[in-house]
Amino acid sequence: MRQVVLVIKDDSALLDISSLSAWAKTVGFEIKLVCKNLLSLIDRKLKTPIDLLIIETKVAEYDDYLLLKKIIDQDICKYIALCSREGSFASARRGIQLGVDEYFTLPFDEAEIKDFLIRINESSLSVQEKIEENALHIFSLLEERRDVSDTLRRLYKDDILSAVLNRTVEIIFAKKDWLDLYVNESDFLFDETVDESEYRTRFQHFCDDYLSLEPPDSEELKSLITHILYNPDGDLRQITLAEKLRLNKSHISTLFTAKMGIRYIDYVSKVKLMRAAWLLKNTDLRVSDIATRLYYKDIAYFSKQFKRFFGLAPSEYRIPDKYQFNI
Repeated sequence: MRQVVLVIKDDSALLDISSLSAWAKTVGFEIKLVCKNLLSLIDRKLKTPIDLLIIETKVAEYDDYLLLKKIIDQDICKYIALCSREGSFASARRGIQLGVDEYFTLPFDEAEIKDFLIRINESSLSVQEKIEENALHIFSLLEERRDVSDTLRRLYKDDILSAVLNRTVEIIFAKKDWLDLYVNESDFLFDETVDESEYRTRFQHFCDDYLSLEPPDSEELKSLITHILYNPDGDLRQITLAEKLRLNKSHISTLFTAKMGIRYIDYVSKVKLMRAAWLLKNTDLRVSDIATRLYYKDIAYFSKQFKRFFGLAPSEYRIPDKYQFNI
């Protein structure tokens, strides 16, 4: 639901706009908040962006135009409309110069309001379609093991990079639900506290470290890899899986080296250590219990392998914020 905020001092104008049937007829809009002036709106320090802000211009004296500029500069609101009973050309021109999207003369015209709301919906839809299209494109590039850096640079210029990468992560986790055993989706979603260049680096690590667990197209390896990725806590010895999946043990070794560029034993070790990292961060299991759970008979050997792979001992890795995301 799109959040609408009204900054209207005139009670009759407020009643007028609040009672318009356009709100009910145009799906997706809800009047969330009413303020008498812009300063009170800014003081509220809203946690989520406003979708539409409608301001009565007689409220917007010189100081309020400075506040309006602040709102626009801080990207607090996606769409802004001004309105006045007098139909002031000067107010309209000043608002447009600041970046206001629409200007209405009171009393409100039902058709004009509805048309504006529809235009917002259509504009937002086109942006969402662009995000979805680019997210699917990046996903397909990753599936083909192709470089995505040029695409990321282009999206950065278009100012939709964070939205596209978030959607890409959502698609990846939906299509590869085994990832939930190794990493939390929320760790790779962009938020305003993370610098965009840092986030791009984090996203690239995610692709390199986790998506590389799946081979490029290989029907011969598909059942084996699928079993391993969905069962990291199980007995993944080569002889065990060869019998379970009715595969030739020596053929597995040859195929793994050829298709994955890594020995079977090293691949399984990588999968189990990634699973161990998730268990350390997301459970209270003791290191010894995690080692046992992952079929390591020697805890000292497990700790040595973990440190070699992650650069930290299991107990150090568990410390919050000591080591974030990178492998």
